[in-house]
Amino acid sequence: MSSTNSTTCSRFQLLQAAFDKAVSTFLENGCSYSKFSEFFQPVASVYPEEFELLHKQLQQLLDIRLKQEFQLLLEDKDIATKLEVCDQLFQTYHVDRNGYVRIPLNEQTPSEWIKAVAVKQKHKWKETLCEERDELLKAVRDLEYKVSDTRQKADKCQTDIQHLVNLSAEVVHEANQNLPN
Repeated sequence: MSSTNSTTCSRFQLLQAAFDKAVSTFLENGCSYSKFSEFFQPVASVYPEEFELLHKQLQQLLDIRLKQEFQLLLEDKDIATKLEVCDQLFQTYHVDRNGYVRIPLNEQTPSEWIKAVAVKQKHKWKETLCEERDELLKAVRDLEYKVSDTRQKADKCQTDIQHLVNLSAEVVHEANQNLPN
């Protein structure tokens, strides 16, 4: 068996283990005896041993049925082959990009993996937000500079206009004095 097949088997086994863990968690928490007996309170209080036995049998049947349905789905969708094709594509990508074959095995539990992805995503978002904040601060500084520059130009224009108004007034005054009465 090649390393690709063993990786695929490992990934496939991880997928099955994750599903088995999800089923057992669901049966323990979602279908617990206390929750089950709440729905049938009178019967559970009158026949507690028989009712607990019934609950165990129903849990076992549900466990078997869920796992059978999952196996049928895996076979129907040919998941093992698709995982192998996916691994081969990743290997080809890594060989083309890095010049070597990289076969990562995920040894984390699904919850650890999700937590690690969330932490990475949080850091990535933080970096993105910091970059965007820095860009916005730079844009604000640029705008403040442009506003200041525009104010200086406006003040200069106002001074020039006031000077022209004063000159015009002097010219008008001179012209009025030089006019014959």
